[in-house]
Amino acid sequence: MSENVIDLDILKPQERYVKLHGETIDVSFVPVGATFEIDALIREMSLIDKEKIDAGDVKENESAFNLAVRLAAAFCRRSHPKFDEEFFKKSVNSRQLGVLVQAIRDALNDSYRGVEEYGKN
Repeated sequence: MSENVIDLDILKPQERYVKLHGETIDVSFVPVGATFEIDALIREMSLIDKEKIDAGDVKENESAFNLAVRLAAAFCRRSHPKFDEEFFKKSVNSRQLGVLVQAIRDALNDSYRGVEEYGKN
């Protein structure tokens, strides 16, 4: 019987975690139910004008910050409901937020690589 079983557990990415306010958050993958929302937010973030940010444009900086907060909350709230947008605005510094956003981007990229590999097979 075991020879007829496809072990999907081997397809799970290597576990990666971040710790935030005493909670451990699994950032090794994006749950399927959150993929489209996460992807939309990351695409929106890619439209931010980095030159304006570097020049100190307050509106562009605020927009980038708010998108990062929305992304972090959208990713975390499924396993940690208290990590909503208000939590991130009040309790997380910009460096913590940046590292978490990068981990989420990495997880989404890993997910897409897995889909591409599946498509090749």
